[in-house]
Amino acid sequence: MTALINHPIWQKLWKIYFWSCLVFIIFRYLYGFVTSEIPMGIAVDALIFNILFLLAVFGLAYREKIFSAFFWKIFLLVFVLYDIYKLNSNFSGIQRLLDSYPASMSWTAVSIIAVFVIISYFAVYLYAFKLFKEIDKNAKRKSDKSRWMFTPFIKRKG
Repeated sequence: MTALINHPIWQKLWKIYFWSCLVFIIFRYLYGFVTSEIPMGIAVDALIFNILFLLAVFGLAYREKIFSAFFWKIFLLVFVLYDIYKLNSNFSGIQRLLDSYPASMSWTAVSIIAVFVIISYFAVYLYAFKLFKEIDKNAKRKSDKSRWMFTPFIKRKG
């Protein structure tokens, strides 16, 4: 699991994922507001979740601590529950939208969205449960090394 955080290739992939999600979310909201496709009430709560999600992916990609691990653990739970609630509450609208397109195109879109959603949950999970421990462990190692590095220069009593 730590290879998904520490390996240079994965770090680059998380950065690509962050920037692609950022661009997608910006264009999605711009398009939704211009066409009035997104009702304002739905847009505000979804925007809050998207911003927090982007912060988590940014922290994962760039190995930055933003808020606390406890906050992100709670956010992951709320994020999943929120998506389940929205999916259930908008199911008939989603079904109508999918029915308006050819079946192959609908299933392709659903599959792509499902992959992005699963990766989103996984990214927040890695950030909340793995990266914070890794950063703390590395900080402890660095402080231990610096303490030993300066030990010969410390005057001892006696």
